[in-house]
Amino acid sequence: RPFYLGKKLVFKPFYGLRGGSIDQIYKTKVGLTDVATGLAALNVLSAVKGDSWLVGPRIGVDTDWLIGCHFRLFGNAAGALCYQKFKTKAYERIPQQDLVSEANEQILKTKNCRSCLTPNLDLGLGLGWGSYFCNNEWYFDLSAGYSFNYFWEQNTLRNISDELVNNEVDSDASDLMLHGLTITARLDF
Repeated sequence: RPFYLGKKLVFKPFYGLRGGSIDQIYKTKVGLTDVATGLAALNVLSAVKGDSWLVGPRIGVDTDWLIGCHFRLFGNAAGALCYQKFKTKAYERIPQQDLVSEANEQILKTKNCRSCLTPNLDLGLGLGWGSYFCNNEWYFDLSAGYSFNYFWEQNTLRNISDELVNNEVDSDASDLMLHGLTITARLDF
C-alpha cells in the first residue's frame, strides 16, 4: 500500500515471491592442427547445456518523487533469496567426416546437478508521467527507466566448459547481470 513521506515523496513497500527459469546452450567448434604439417587434422565439437529454475521470497520498495505537471522520477529496489536447482550437461565429440571409422567418437560426456541459495538484486531508475481522466475513474501512465537485475553465482556453464577444455574444475560460478531500458504504458480502470 503506498504512503506519503512528505508532500512529494511516495513509498510503496512490497513483498512477494520471485520465480523463474533460465535455459542456456553454449556450443563450440575447435579445429586441431597437425604440428608437423601445419594442416587441419580434425575438428572437435563441444556443447554445454544448462537448465535452472529458482523460487524464493522477495521484498522491496518502489519510490516516486513527484516533480509537478503529472511527472515523477522513480527509483525501485528489491532483493530476493531464492532456492535454485541447476542441471548441466556437456559433451565433446569428433564429427564422423573427420574420422576413419563410421561412427562419431565421443571424447567426453558429463552431467552435473546442484542446488544452492541464490541472492538476487533488482534496481531501477527512471521518469514517468501519469494522469486521471473520465471523472477520475481511469488512469493512464507512461514511464521509461533503466533497470538492473543481478544474480549471484548463476552461470555454471563456464565451469563445465573449463572442465572440458582445460581439465580444470572451478567451484565458483560467475554472476549474471541483466540490464536495459524498460518502457511501460499502463491503463487503470
